[in-house]
Amino acid sequence: MPRRDLWPIISRLLDLYGSASSGEIARAAKLSRESVNRHLRRALARGDIVSQGAGCALRYVRRIEPAKHLRFKCAGLGDDEVWSKLATPLFTGPQVTEEAKSIARHAFTAMLDNAIEHSGSEQLSVSVESNERRVGFEIIDQGVGVFQKVQTALGLAEPAEAILELSKGKVTTS
Repeated sequence: MPRRDLWPIISRLLDLYGSASSGEIARAAKLSRESVNRHLRRALARGDIVSQGAGCALRYVRRIEPAKHLRFKCAGLGDDEVWSKLATPLFTGPQVTEEAKSIARHAFTAMLDNAIEHSGSEQLSVSVESNERRVGFEIIDQGVGVFQKVQTALGLAEPAEAILELSKGKVTTS
């Protein structure tokens, strides 16, 4: 019987659900778990996936590149500087569309600008991690959170009241 390449099936399941067990892959491929486990061992050895958990809770996920972390002072910081240092290298190659770059840039710069302009923080920590299908950004500031800022600006008694105000629509604190 000819060997099948299960990577397209494994990849599709990981795209759909984020993780998959050997049993789920076996059902999707209509193969035994023993056969699927041989394919999974090869994918693990290649570094395409990593395992999480143990025993019956064992699941497989895409390998994520180690996060890149940089710290920046907020004063005078421009989003272009941060984008070019951390994110631009991740958006190369023919598989990355201009639309994907544009959407990612917009989301990243909106988050970064919000932290610079509204947090009151002196520094930001920015992390980027990626794999062949996804890119994740994390921007951490040491400033005031949005709920506390709205609570203070509007003279509210509880942070929960700030959540209620925000749920009504646009709130300005300037």
